[in-house]
Amino acid sequence: MMRKDGLLLLVAGFVLIVGMGVSLVRARLTPPLLHSERINPAHRTDSKPWQKRSLQPVPNPDPTAETQPSRCRPFHVATTHDGRKAYVTLSGKEIQPGTEVVVLDVPQRKETGRITVGSHPSGIAMHPTGRWVIVVNRYSNFLSVIDVKTDTVISEIPVPFYCEDLVVSPDGNVAYVSNFWKNQVFLVDLTVTEQQLTGSMRQLGFNREEFFGNVHSASNSWTICDTCGWHEQVKEQECRRCGNSTVRHMEQTADERTRVGLSAILRAGCGTSGCHLYRTGDFYAGPSDAELLRSAVVHSFPGDPDGSPLLRAVTSVRDGGWADSIDGRHHAGGIVFKDLDKNPDYARLRTWIAEGTAGPGISVGQKPRDLALSSDGTTLYVANTGSADVSVIDLAELRETRRIFTRSAINDVLSTDGRLVLASLGFGSGYPKAHDAGRESTDRDHPQAEFTLFRDLETGKPLPLAEQRPLGKFDNVDGTAQEKFRDITNDIILLDPSLENVVAYRATDRFSRYTSDSFEALAGDKKGDVPDALKKVVGAFPEQIAQRGDRLYVTMSGTFQVQEWHLDMAAPPESRLVPLRVFSTGFKPTGIAVAENTLVVANHLSESITFIDLEDGVSTHLSVSREEKPFPANDFERGEFFVQTSVFSVDQDQSCVHCHYRDTSDGRRWSVSQVMGQSRDGQERTGGSREVPDLRNLVQEVPFFVEGTLTMDEPLTMMMEHNPLVDFQGKTPAGDFSKIFASPEEIEIYKNSADAIVVATGKKWDKSRVQLADLIKRREVHFGQISEKYLGYRYAFRDFQRFIGIYQGGEPRLLPNPVNPDDVMVHHGRALFNNPTVGCVGCHPAPTFTDKIHPHNQNKSFPPLVSPTRRDNIHTLISADRIDFLNGFKRPWDPGDAGRVESREGFFVAPSLRGIWARPPKFLHHGHAISMREVICTPDHPALRRFTQPRHDAPRSDGREIGLNELDGLLDTHGTTSHLSVWDIECLVAFIHSIE
Repeated sequence: MMRKDGLLLLVAGFVLIVGMGVSLVRARLTPPLLHSERINPAHRTDSKPWQKRSLQPVPNPDPTAETQPSRCRPFHVATTHDGRKAYVTLSGKEIQPGTEVVVLDVPQRKETGRITVGSHPSGIAMHPTGRWVIVVNRYSNFLSVIDVKTDTVISEIPVPFYCEDLVVSPDGNVAYVSNFWKNQVFLVDLTVTEQQLTGSMRQLGFNREEFFGNVHSASNSWTICDTCGWHEQVKEQECRRCGNSTVRHMEQTADERTRVGLSAILRAGCGTSGCHLYRTGDFYAGPSDAELLRSAVVHSFPGDPDGSPLLRAVTSVRDGGWADSIDGRHHAGGIVFKDLDKNPDYARLRTWIAEGTAGPGISVGQKPRDLALSSDGTTLYVANTGSADVSVIDLAELRETRRIFTRSAINDVLSTDGRLVLASLGFGSGYPKAHDAGRESTDRDHPQAEFTLFRDLETGKPLPLAEQRPLGKFDNVDGTAQEKFRDITNDIILLDPSLENVVAYRATDRFSRYTSDSFEALAGDKKGDVPDALKKVVGAFPEQIAQRGDRLYVTMSGTFQVQEWHLDMAAPPESRLVPLRVFSTGFKPTGIAVAENTLVVANHLSESITFIDLEDGVSTHLSVSREEKPFPANDFERGEFFVQTSVFSVDQDQSCVHCHYRDTSDGRRWSVSQVMGQSRDGQERTGGSREVPDLRNLVQEVPFFVEGTLTMDEPLTMMMEHNPLVDFQGKTPAGDFSKIFASPEEIEIYKNSADAIVVATGKKWDKSRVQLADLIKRREVHFGQISEKYLGYRYAFRDFQRFIGIYQGGEPRLLPNPVNPDDVMVHHGRALFNNPTVGCVGCHPAPTFTDKIHPHNQNKSFPPLVSPTRRDNIHTLISADRIDFLNGFKRPWDPGDAGRVESREGFFVAPSLRGIWARPPKFLHHGHAISMREVICTPDHPALRRFTQPRHDAPRSDGREIGLNELDGLLDTHGTTSHLSVWDIECLVAFIHSIE
């Protein structure tokens, strides 16, 4: 018999009881396994054999939308060892994914063929033997292996969906694969023969052998049921659980006996008693191995046994548990483990959790992409685009040991000479440089105090200062003197990989962070914040890095360039990277690789390849498009051109996708022109923070912006932020405009411009030398020159407002969802989501998962549901269409829209939950929630977990998630969730992540 203080009581009484302590008994469900729960088939987990699959694109929800050209979108490049051939993945678009790799003859600068691979091919790498190319397919659950001798696919290696990129170990035996969905790196063991390369994915995670064991008994006489898997320590003629007579008897010597699996101990304790034979109190230990393992894993937080409900539910409050609590959560079986130091069962469970990982790969930061191996092959570096850091993986221990914080998305990472080179973005985020007692003062008589920017609803102009209130504390600070969109810049970082933080513009022996050459070039920029020696980056949006000896080559996708750098580690820190030549490419260069003395560059938007001869600098362009008309062929694609590139910004540094990274979010909170206050002298000031909304599926989110004031074609104020009028006083990186002045006729026209209201809080130019109309005309000249250069026609500022609106509503650009909708957790989560007592569906009803119909106001906004930050409600947001209406400006494409204004501050729209799994977690209107659990849970909910690594981007005092489902101390304001169990919360999260 098992000891009474052992696992018999642990599992027999494992019930999480809420409210009056009533146990909920649920029907037994046998779920399919998740990828992270695959184990040996001998353990009877009902696993199914792998089947080759590709996700289907998300259809356009607008049946009237015009079908756009099918663009092949070249993405990443790999070259053969002899430099004669190159392979380029043709990823296609979200709604029209590609399925091909194009083969190029590099010396001849021509295409020689195409190879069919999986859906939406992304990363690509050459095997060290030079014989095979391995292709990562984002929408398919396999890698494609190409034989370079025959240019055919010779094998496919199973992996989960949304693998991004890969690197291969120097010995060719292991491929490390980043995964966007799981936020992990997978290990694929490769098998190489003379004619073949195959592989299989290694399964990491919680120790399955320890959980299931091999014999499930310490006795030398036992019985096993072939029907339900029940194990007995005595011989029986039939199974005492299911009554089946198909039982096997086995005798075993002491030498043959193996360690009892934790599953057998759990099952033996509660299965016979019936307490958890079915899912009771949301814990299960019945006959299904798959469900038993899943239940144990859900209640075990990897690496954090003291925080895991599996143990806390059966230990006393004194020991950190809640078994004997009196606050509505207790264990029906009472305290199981009273002497924790001496109980072997408790010790085994604790060790199993402490050593466990999420699996099936190695967990890293949010939305990992590119990878780099250290020169000795012992360390893997992972560029995390969603958590603004680099994960450092010890390949001997197969775990993430730490992170290097960059405060910006990392597009590529290169390991060379014991250093890392990162292609990144600027680390400013629109906030003030540092806390300031004057600017943050709540004393309205303080001369530096900052005030709200509430407007007259009839005119759109600011109310008198006497009717405003002081703003108080900043929501956050950053590391630059610039504020709002002026913080958007582009960085190349050279660093010692042992560092943990490179958030500073400085040159030291351990790191140098170089930024845009035009960072302080504009009239409105604050000067002297960044050393001149570090302002070396030419162009915008460094995307990928290639190396040839001591030269580095970086694609600048926002400005259609490749920048060459000389690397010299013996030089002073500020001169270890020296910029050399700049080469022109096609639109939005992404992938790059070296082929002997040639650079091969994949131009994503223009569907072309640029070959750059490194000896003479001559470039050759090859189109790989199958469309009749080149990009951009229509107004939709002209809008896409603006959103995805930086050439229209006055400093040539900014683009929409700097913040709306990958059409979603860069994983940061920003403070921009739409969230602002004012100083006593009428100057605009940085205000509160905002999460960065998606640019996907906007056709179903109108009105959007969190205040519900914008329609589809209202990017006007954001376009103004890319081109502040104050910066057109003279010479800019885009040109010299100092000799351009408006005519009397133009002055009359421009007085109706939206700028007349937007800049009403302060005019930062010398009015004796230049008028508002002059600056507006100069911006028009700028847009005409840029559009003529790249698009062959002089388009006006307002034309691009219309183009962007067409682009935003033309295609959903949603990524197909990889979560299995038939999973048992998704089913249960859906039931909770739709349950009116929980309340999610009230604001997020299907099929759009947002409510743009029932709120009784034109903005479709709701009262606040979670506690606001100090500077949340600091302005009256006015839309561009309302500005046009107030000024009498008629838009030819939409003359009847009077626009919207934020008539009630602090009201917010319900964002759509479609595709939320694919965005970095910076949730709620202010972006303070950094996981879905933080959104759903009330403070101190037992489902909240400890972070595996410290979060520099969002400090948490004890390293744990915090529940934000409260409003000014009142719980359950954003859905009623405090009563939900850990299992309920995990199921609810699973369903929300399954929404497509």
